[in-house]
Amino acid sequence: MSTDIQAQLSAAVQARKGSLRSLRERIDTLLSPIPVGVALRDDEGLVCTVARVATGASQWSNATWLVAIRGRGYLSPGGKLLASSLSDDESLWDGKNQHYRTTEPIVLAKHAEWGPCDHGLAFEPGKITRELARRLPRAIENYMADCSMERAANDATLPAN
Repeated sequence: MSTDIQAQLSAAVQARKGSLRSLRERIDTLLSPIPVGVALRDDEGLVCTVARVATGASQWSNATWLVAIRGRGYLSPGGKLLASSLSDDESLWDGKNQHYRTTEPIVLAKHAEWGPCDHGLAFEPGKITRELARRLPRAIENYMADCSMERAANDATLPAN
């Protein structure tokens, strides 16, 4: 393969990865106000669930998972990540040392106290991420409507003094 074709292919792959990373960042920004535990649904069914996730970090490159970095993850109906609030270069200051994330997987936060594990959450492929992202606006509308109904029900439950 000529170097021109290799350079073009490399640029195309990087552009695709960059655009998917950008889409995941926009999903995280859009869904950040929604509480953990909420399942967003549209007319077709479940779009995603907001969950607590974590990853590990270490101050040394030869050790893993000395501290847990916690964040939010948006799980697809299939249990994979659509997006996460944890970036690849996330770090944590514990008051004494700076801990850096290297290769530790993202896991559901309830598993974080167990330390390193091989069953990290995988990200959905680009095609599925795009399909679910297209459904998010309707799912968010449904969630806001549910919030309004719950508020009205709560307000009607006890009379004001």
